[in-house]
This record gives sequence, structure tokens and C-alpha cells, in this order.
Amino acid sequence: MNKQDVFKMGLTRQEVIKRVSQNLVNDYDDNYTKSTLNIFKDNIVTPFNIIIAFIGCALALVGAYINMLFIFIIVLNIAVGIIQELIAKSLVEKLSLLNVDKCTVIRDGKELIIDSNKIVVDDLLIIDANHQIICDGIVVAGEAEINEALLSGEYDPIIKKESDQVLSGSYVISGKIYVKVEHVGEENYAIKISKEAKKHKKISSVLMGSMNKILKIITIFILPAGLLLFIRSLYVEPRTLYDAVVSTSASIIGMLPIGVVLLITASLATGVIRLSKMKVLVQELHALESLSRVDLICLDKTGTLTEGVMSVEGLKIINREYDDNKIKNIMQSILGVSKENNATFKAMERYFDKKNDIDVYAITSFSSQRKWSSVSFNENETFYLGAPDVLVNDLKIDEYLKDSKRVILLASAKGVNKDSELLKNIEPIALISLDDPIRKEVKETMEYFKKQDVDIKVISGDNPITVSKIAQDSGIDNYDKYLDLSKISDDDLILNAKNYTIFGRANPNQKKLLIEEFKKTNTVAMTGDGVNDVLALKEADCSIAVAQGSDAAKSVSQLVLIESDFNDLPNVVNEGRRVVNNITKVASVYFVKTIYSALLTVLAILIGSAYPFTPIQVTLINFALVGIPTFAITFESNDEPISGDFISKTLGRAIPNALAIIIMICMIKMLVVMNLINLSSQQTLLYLIVASITLLTVYQISKPLNNFRKFLLSFSIVTFAVSLYTFKDIIDLQIPGVLDIILFIFVLIFGVYLIEPLHKVANYLIKKINKFLNK
Repeated sequence: MNKQDVFKMGLTRQEVIKRVSQNLVNDYDDNYTKSTLNIFKDNIVTPFNIIIAFIGCALALVGAYINMLFIFIIVLNIAVGIIQELIAKSLVEKLSLLNVDKCTVIRDGKELIIDSNKIVVDDLLIIDANHQIICDGIVVAGEAEINEALLSGEYDPIIKKESDQVLSGSYVISGKIYVKVEHVGEENYAIKISKEAKKHKKISSVLMGSMNKILKIITIFILPAGLLLFIRSLYVEPRTLYDAVVSTSASIIGMLPIGVVLLITASLATGVIRLSKMKVLVQELHALESLSRVDLICLDKTGTLTEGVMSVEGLKIINREYDDNKIKNIMQSILGVSKENNATFKAMERYFDKKNDIDVYAITSFSSQRKWSSVSFNENETFYLGAPDVLVNDLKIDEYLKDSKRVILLASAKGVNKDSELLKNIEPIALISLDDPIRKEVKETMEYFKKQDVDIKVISGDNPITVSKIAQDSGIDNYDKYLDLSKISDDDLILNAKNYTIFGRANPNQKKLLIEEFKKTNTVAMTGDGVNDVLALKEADCSIAVAQGSDAAKSVSQLVLIESDFNDLPNVVNEGRRVVNNITKVASVYFVKTIYSALLTVLAILIGSAYPFTPIQVTLINFALVGIPTFAITFESNDEPISGDFISKTLGRAIPNALAIIIMICMIKMLVVMNLINLSSQQTLLYLIVASITLLTVYQISKPLNNFRKFLLSFSIVTFAVSLYTFKDIIDLQIPGVLDIILFIFVLIFGVYLIEPLHKVANYLIKKINKFLNK
């Protein structure tokens, strides 16, 4: 088909207008991020926040405004979550703008350059080397080599001729084709895969999963307990509506671990900010935690282990009639007239440079089927670049090949190549070795994961033998255990997944199957860059994309490596461990309050005693003795491997201290009944018991003490004492007598000595309960 006939196939202006009116346009919503409205809704509308809002309204209705200070913590928690998600959303959208493309179409018999979102069905696209195919279509003229790596993971070029179908997301490596558009918008192949990735994925977070379990139990308990306490306070005792609301609110606030939820969010957000300075974008807060728990990482080869850029390693002269300068001149002339734009030719351009003022007599483009290209500058000689074994059958290069990834032969022959057939008597001139270099620090990174007992699997669309060699150079264990997935069924793949390290020729569904299989026994992270990785990325516990990859891969991933450097991952792991280890350590302080508040509520209901504290009193302890030191501790470095169960570890520390508080409160009340302690001093002494054991709990999690932690404890005590004195009228506590203080000290010492045996009993019971639940 000649050029004139091809141009007649283009649409007219009227035909374009008609298709636009029918909405057959390539204009679609390619924003995979959560909407701003959903970000606000998901952070604000939670069962936890609903309970807090209800309590706040109740306190406002009775005029107890001073007792509403705790709402500040909730607002801060919501704000941190929203701001972090909005920042991540903004960064993702900026990344997407990098790939906004224009395209060339034929309309009204002319070539026009338009935005890709203006393409309509039946448009005729002109696509040549180094341009992306925007829409699915049929080749109506021309011939080109297509790279479908982002779709299939297969990096070998594919020849596309007239009547062949081409898919959106692929690239033209060499040649030129005219494509009639079949699909636009969400009907395109690449977009269909991306739509699968848009399905909501439940966040895998042990911290939040554990917190949600605890909150669920607390919520189930809070509603009836709070209602019973309110009814008893208002109608049985009876008390004023103000006192009943304040007392019940204090009970519920005490049972809710408000601080620990804020602490988790704030710690993760801090980690996100730190990593952003290291060029790592965290799109989901809990991705930090997920990666810190990973014990198996599935890697892609290109762009992860390697730099993703071919480079010339060296030159070996075969024909001694040629020296380095002569070969350089020949290569510069060939590269100057060549229209090839693949990674191999780009690498040779960087090595040899090129001349742009050379006249060419005849030229044959490179083809993966031929595996060579040729150039004739005159009618006497043709130069070839291509696979050595194709150009010269008996060329011995085994020794030279053993450490190389790819070898190109420069050769010559007398005459002119005009019919794309090899001339006879081709003479080799030189061998050019190329490599996709291993990333500089990849061995160090692999050694890091090996020490952390993290297994490595490599899943690639490339030849498994090639991938195996790169895995060996990268320092990956069991690199020789490789499998060609193009030769086995899905059932066999599942059966053999655990026995191999290298998986080559993998298609998107096979990648997903492998992740599913590995997840049965491991916490799995997956790295990827293409549309072909999207399904596996969504399936993984932690998904990691590189910025130079496809928009779809970046959009569905929890982490994006802005500089596409896999060697940044150890920093992410260490940040996650800091957060998880420190949160696990300090959470027990908050659960002490939850447990003793729940038990006090039950006692108040059963024996008819009023709940002894007000919301403002609880808030002061939470701020001065708990919030200040625990918040500071979460910023400390802690990259120890994560071990143990969050709930068991935190409750194991919290239960003994909470029980000690309850026992001491009961003892104080008994002494009041026995008239040994003044009734007016009772609430003050009970409050001091809670403050003392809370401080003891902070001391326990601060060991071993260093100068920084000593300062934190001292600062907390001073802050609490100054606040107590400054706001004594608002806090509403009486100064106890001397005898009261002496008896209080004896009770406190007795309670502290009880903690150790209670700790042993609690741990024993927790182990038994866990064993029963695991069965």
C-alpha cells in the first residue's frame, strides 16, 4: 500500500466530530488514587470517632466544656491521616503527568499532532521508533518491532506487519507503522488490566488489625457498660445530669485507647516524611509496617537488580587490518544513519558516538527475526551489525561470551545488500560486548536481606537462563534453581513454586499465582514496573513500584521508589521496624488505662460506687505522664527484627499494672470505710495511685535508661506536678492529711510489689489462651 492510499484512510473532520458526539474518544479517568472526598470520609467516619463525637456532644449539652479537651487528640489524629494521604495523592498525580503523551494522526489527508486523549475510534495513528502505542488497533501499513514488556513481561521484540493487532502500553523499537484505532479509553487492553487493580485491597497491618480487635471488644463492652453506668448514676444513686454525663464520659474515655491510635498514625507519618527525603514515596501509611514484617521479596530483573540501561563493556578486534580508531569511525558512520532506537543501539551510541552528516547508499533495519542490520555507504561494501552465530557460522566466541550478557558482531562483505538477504563471504571485524549493569549496591542489599532471613525470588518475563546469570552476579542464593514458566501449566507451577528461586517467561497471571502461593507461608513483598506486574502487586502483602515504570504499577503500589533504586528498601525496612517495635513497647502504657477503666466501670455498676474520675483528670495524666514520654520514645532508632505477637506483648505488660491499680483502689476504699482515711481525701489518693502506676509503667518501658529517657521521665513528672498545681481548681482535688499520705504510701508499696507475681500469672494465662486459640 503506497503512502497516498494510506493517507486516504484517515478520518475527515466530520467523522471525528461524529465519533466525539458518540463518546468514542480516548478520554478517560486515569487517576487511580483515592478521591479527596473518600480520604476525608475514611479518616473521619469511623466507629471510634463516632463514639468520641457522641461523648463530646453529651458533654457540650450539659456545659462540661473543660472536660472536652480530649477531643483535640482525636482531631489531631484525623488531621495527620488526612494530610499524609493528600500528600501521597498529590505526588502520585505528579508522577502520572510525566507520561502524558501526544500522538500523530492522519485527518483530512494531513498529519496532525494531537493530545492522546483526543484520539477517536478509527483514527489512523502514525507510530515510529521510541513511541508508545496509545490505543489498541490494527496495523494497516508498515512494519515495526514492538516491545510488549510492560504488558507481558517479555522483553524480546515482536515483529508487527499489516493486519497484525497491536496493544496499548507497548512501544515501537524500530520501524514505522500505521495503526487504525479499535479501542479507546477503558476498552483498551492496558486499562482493562488496570481496572482489575482498582479493586479495593484490604490493608495488611498487624498493628491496626490488633488495634481493631481490641477496639471491637471495647466497643461491644462500652455501649452496655456506659448505658448502665449512666442509668445508675442518674436514677439509682441519684446524681445530677451533669455529674452523670461527666462520670460516664470519663469511664468511656478511659476505656478507649485514644493515644495509641494517634501514636501509630503519627509514628508512621513521621516515617513517611523521613523516607520522602530519601526519595521513597509511601502511598499507604501501613506499607512501612508491612515491609518491616516481610520474609520473602519477589523481584523483577530489569530496573531492579540491573540499572535497566544497556552499556558497552568492551571491544575485541578480530580482523587485525582494523584498529580502534578505524572501528570507531565505522561505528560512528553506521550509528549516524541508523534509525534504530532500541537499548542496544543507544548503548553503542553512548560508547562510540555518531556522525550525522553521512550519506547512505543502502540500509536494512535491524529485525529480531533476522538478528542483524546492514548499511552500505557505497556500491562496493556493506557493513553488518548482528548476532555472531547468524552472521558467521564458524566464529569461535565461547570463551569471550562466558562472562558477557550480549555480544554484537561488526562484520563486512563485498557488494551492496538491497534485498535484506545476507551477502556471501562475510568477514568478521570486531566483537562488541554489552551488559545491563548490576546496580552498584545490589550485592550489599542482598546481603542485608540475607542477614535478616528474608528470602529472595526473581520473577521475570525474560529468559530464565539470563535471569539466573544476573541473579548469580547479584549475590542471590540458589540462582541455579530456575524454571521456564512458558513450558509448564498453572497446576505444575503451584506444585513447584517453593522449589525454585528464578522464574522466567512469566505472564501476568502466573506472577499473581506465584504471589498467592508464597503468601500461604510467608509475608510477601513484590517489586514491579509494568502493567504486567499490576495483578501481582495488588496480591502482595507489600507492593513496590519504580518511578520509571507504568502509571498503573505506580498507582496500585504502596511504595514508589522515586529514583527507581531497589537499594533504598533497607531504609524502608528499618523505618518500619522503628515504628512497630516502639509502638509495641509504648502501647502497654495506654492499655493500662483501658483495662483499669473497664474494671472500675464494672465495680461502679455492681457496688453502686461513682466512677472516681472526670475526663479532665484522665486527660491530664494522658498528656503529661503518658503522651510526652511515649511520643518521644517512638522517634528513637530501633531496627531489631520484629518478634512476638502485638496483643500478647502489650497486654502482658499492661494487665499486671492495671490489676495492681484496681487492688490499690479497693484498699483505699476499704480504709475510707474503716475511717482510717478521710472521705474528702479519697479521690485525690485514687488519682495519685493511677498517676504513680502510670509513671511506673512508663519507667518500665524506658529501661535501660539513658540520659534522654531520664530527661523525659523528669520532664513528665515536673509537667504533671506544675499542671496539677496550676489547674487544681479545675482538676478539683483536695490536699490529703499526713495520716492519709502515710497510709497511701503503704498501699502504693504493697501494690508495686504485687506487680511482679501478677505479671507471671498474666503471661501464663495469655500463653494458655493463645495456645487454645491457635488450636
